[in-house]
Amino acid sequence: MADYTRAIELDPEYEWAITSRGEVRSLTGNYTQALKDFNRALELDPNNNWTLYFRLLTYRAIHQTENANADIAQAIKLAQQACEANPLNLYNIFNLAIYHLTAGDVAQAKHLYQDALAKEPPAERIKDAIRDLEDLLTVLPNFPQAQDLCSHLKSALSKNPEHSA
Repeated sequence: MADYTRAIELDPEYEWAITSRGEVRSLTGNYTQALKDFNRALELDPNNNWTLYFRLLTYRAIHQTENANADIAQAIKLAQQACEANPLNLYNIFNLAIYHLTAGDVAQAKHLYQDALAKEPPAERIKDAIRDLEDLLTVLPNFPQAQDLCSHLKSALSKNPEHSA
């Protein structure tokens, strides 16, 4: 937190640091301050689908369903555009998968995770996707589909020696 805050003090428009600080605040239950960070980051970059995603998790945690639904719809739209522009970018595919999961479209999320795994991603990218699901479960612990997909990714990682290197 101190590093993010210091980076923001040095550059008040450092959108990545603002979003990252918001993530930490959301993960630790400081939802009011997290929303302030996400709102500021989205002022700087309104098309950042990851910031929208984490803000929607925060909205869900405080039961602001309407705001969460607006954010997930926009995050999916932006991530879909990113996937269409660069269909081999695994970050885009994994992000789109977690957005669909969060929106309740479990079948599409599973399809996207399978698509990403079929592209034989490096272990670090799979670990990032697992960490993203674990973060989702930190903010929204009652999400069994997220737990199932997290287990699936861990299994895929352990079954393929090329991925676990």
